[in-house]
Amino acid sequence: MKVIRIQKKDERNVIVLFDEGDKLILSYEVCVRNGLRKDKEISRSLFDSLLVENQKYHIKQKAFTLIGRRLHSSRELEIKLRQKKYDAHLVSSVIEELVQNSIIDDKKFAEEFAEEKIRLKLWGNKKIESELIKRGISRQIVNQVVSDLFAEKESLANAGSLAARKLKQLRVRDYDDLILRQKLLNFLIQRGYDYDEAKNAVNTVMSSKDINL
Repeated sequence: MKVIRIQKKDERNVIVLFDEGDKLILSYEVCVRNGLRKDKEISRSLFDSLLVENQKYHIKQKAFTLIGRRLHSSRELEIKLRQKKYDAHLVSSVIEELVQNSIIDDKKFAEEFAEEKIRLKLWGNKKIESELIKRGISRQIVNQVVSDLFAEKESLANAGSLAARKLKQLRVRDYDDLILRQKLLNFLIQRGYDYDEAKNAVNTVMSSKDINL
């Protein structure tokens, strides 16, 4: 089959017309990369591969747009691309290529995600672990990141700061001490601290005359 005309469709795409009545809508980049021009002969197999290459090109461009807004885990990105109704196999192929080229890096994503949640929300390690696993991060990476970021003293200090903030909010409701302590304990556990960390933090922020948990 022979190319009889290439015409502009819009800013990024062209229409390639063939002598057998077929046509392709391709990105300008794919067209140039494959050396398409008037009177060029191509095989049916190349025609089919151009369709696939063009789909992968658009999937990749969408991936770059998403990554440009914020870091994504490979699983997050795959889910979002599939939601756009792209072919699942092609999406997986693009994700694999992006991972191989270090454009997607699950460890880097996990580190930045965890650091941000610790810095801004004072999350504990259990909540960090849970949220990273939800985003498709492997258990090996999760364990490594959490181990690197959480020192025992720092975690307890963060729990204490979070408990102190919450205590100010709860004090205005005139709870008795036992209810107040339990609410603080539950709050810290929900934010990812284990029972012992939460208990120690609550006992620290409450006055010394209170009964310890």
